[in-house]
Amino acid sequence: MNLIQTEEFIRIGNGGGFAGLETVFTIYRNGHIEQAGKKLAQIKDADTDQLFKNITALELDNIDWNRPGNLYKFIEYKQNNRIHRLTWDSNSNEVIDNLNLFYNYATYLIQKSSK
Repeated sequence: MNLIQTEEFIRIGNGGGFAGLETVFTIYRNGHIEQAGKKLAQIKDADTDQLFKNITALELDNIDWNRPGNLYKFIEYKQNNRIHRLTWDSNSNEVIDNLNLFYNYATYLIQKSSK
């Protein structure tokens, strides 16, 4: 069952390897965190606002990065009617620092809210 959510979202996840499976978390503008169509947790409004502001602050909207490896991470978001996806090799040292910074902060918020 898919939850009815606000239009803007941020998705982060990882995947690849032998099985080729993806783990995906979706954070909606209203703070709901969803995984596999089920509500997982709720992020505080201030944290959700900061996460969405970080897209601009870290200039993710100006980066085009589609360099997945066997194991990869990704950030996908919809903001201002635009969907943008950034994918990178989990083991690469050549990835733009802002991608890992955003990914790690979003992961931290998900873990903090799921406790």
